[in-house]
Amino acid sequence: MISVTGLDVKAEAVRRQVPIYVLAARVGLHPSTLATYLNGHRALPATLERALLEALDELGRRPRPEESTGAAGQQGGGDDGHA
Repeated sequence: MISVTGLDVKAEAVRRQVPIYVLAARVGLHPSTLATYLNGHRALPATLERALLEALDELGRRPRPEESTGAAGQQGGGDDGHA
């Protein structure tokens, strides 16, 4: 198994747009305590690493607005009634 750092988890949380307070609540930590791990100030214990990765998987990913409208805007062959 590949070891994950707090910075890796932080990057994944940002990519998935999961706020730190939501992630912290999911794993039972105060947001400031979780921030010390995610910012690399403390080593990430293996148990916390697993809990964080599981929480991120459970929370899923919220699509960004440009991702959710990009495909829909291309449908219809471009015939929107404007010349």
